[in-house]
Amino acid sequence: MFTGNINNPDFPKGTAWEEVQAWLRNTASHVTEDEHIIRDRDIYAVVQKTSCCSREQAIFESHKEYIDLHCCIEGEETIEWAPADSLRTKRDYDTQTDTALYGIERRGKTLTLTSGDYAVFFPGEAHMPKLCGLKTTDIRKVVVKINAKLLS
Repeated sequence: MFTGNINNPDFPKGTAWEEVQAWLRNTASHVTEDEHIIRDRDIYAVVQKTSCCSREQAIFESHKEYIDLHCCIEGEETIEWAPADSLRTKRDYDTQTDTALYGIERRGKTLTLTSGDYAVFFPGEAHMPKLCGLKTTDIRKVVVKINAKLLS
């Protein structure tokens, strides 16, 4: 897992990362809440306007095929994260959704995203998004899904 801001010059290097950064900088804040193709099914984005929730209403998730880049467009979102193998499995990995779900008995580390901030979660890194921050309950965010094979 790593974090940053889309306007930071230290954004990861490489063709796939550069495509993602350009899309986030130039397009993300101007498009509708929907799925947007960046590069076929290898890189796509899901823009959403949603309400945050309490930790008790949330759940940890992890993926195997895709890397998740969560980027806050408006509002403030807290995300908790932990190694997936340190959590109790609640729903086994589903190949259709590329998702496994985990219980919340263990606390992970937390980070808070505001406008332009992002967090990247690699396969095996469980994350619990959409937690209420200190200031807002409604957020607009984008989750960019990057096929992990592009970076291997």
